[in-house]
Amino acid sequence: MSARLLFAVAFAVSALFAGSAAHAGKPFKNAQMAVHFDGLTQVHKHNVKLIKSPAKGIYCIRPTWPNNTIKHILFVSTEVDTSGSVDSVARWAYSAGNCKNSKHWFEVRTYERNGSGDLVLSDSVSFTAFVP
Repeated sequence: MSARLLFAVAFAVSALFAGSAAHAGKPFKNAQMAVHFDGLTQVHKHNVKLIKSPAKGIYCIRPTWPNNTIKHILFVSTEVDTSGSVDSVARWAYSAGNCKNSKHWFEVRTYERNGSGDLVLSDSVSFTAFVP
């Protein structure tokens, strides 16, 4: 990953949380849409209508806005402390092929390593996803 891309992601994350202490209860106020999902429930959310899981390790996130999600970029990050292992991974799937009517959903896939070291879909990964 290039230094420029890492800087852009770090800047976006810092902008997302800027001023969150002053606005307790609204930690994502600077994002168009954001959610922190602990594998079971939405811990924090902003402009999220629904999250559903059609299969193990696949999460469909429906924003409250009616816009086409394909025109937006979703940033996803794994939350290590509440995930199953330090090798946990959360990834955005641009096509949202597992979510019905993919133009209105963001798809996140979560993975952990199995006994053979391969990444396999997992329901025990916590993640944060947001659209800056």
